[in-house]
Amino acid sequence: MIELVNINKVYRKGNKNDVHALKDVSLNIEEGELVALVGVSGSGKSTLLHILGCLDDYDSGEYYFKGRNITKLGSKQIARIRNEEIGFVLQSFGLILGNTVYNNIALPLLLSNKTKVSEIELKIDEILKKLGIYQKKKNLVESLSGGQQQRVAIARAIINNPLLILADEPTGHLDRSTSKDMMDIFHDLNKNEGATILIATHDPFIYEQCHRIIRIDDGRIQ
Repeated sequence: MIELVNINKVYRKGNKNDVHALKDVSLNIEEGELVALVGVSGSGKSTLLHILGCLDDYDSGEYYFKGRNITKLGSKQIARIRNEEIGFVLQSFGLILGNTVYNNIALPLLLSNKTKVSEIELKIDEILKKLGIYQKKKNLVESLSGGQQQRVAIARAIINNPLLILADEPTGHLDRSTSKDMMDIFHDLNKNEGATILIATHDPFIYEQCHRIIRIDDGRIQ
């Protein structure tokens, strides 16, 4: 599914205080894998996830997603891949405050042509029931607990049935019980729906449950 070839990323390029966040990163991730990306804070985990999620550019190298060379695609094509084929779960949840659970989850569907407008509510209801938060459908997201907000974030990430799910430190603000619930959801998506999942984490509880561990240190894959 994913092939990276000598990816480099430099922040503040040309500045004497530039940061070489990724250094000649090459890796392959097969379809259907559940992979942990492990490294200390500042090692390059988030930068790598942002590049894989087509949220950030890179300075050199090549990124192939399902055989397509992202380097050679236009911005509209990349935006379509980002919205329809990749789901992103952020540590801070990334929810839109002042909006309901329903509106937060509906956003990717409204930006996509994959689902008819008449089918949106039915699809959202189905996923809310699956994640056990249907009764919170009309609640403002800021009124929810941390675990409930994480479920909304996961629902939004998977509502378009993405091929790839990227999670950046998804248990950073969760207790152990809620973290277990979240991993149960990821295992179900991986096993029963064939989703490929990459989780950036430093939590042994998370990475010990993954099929494979990729370690990154100072911007380099170890």
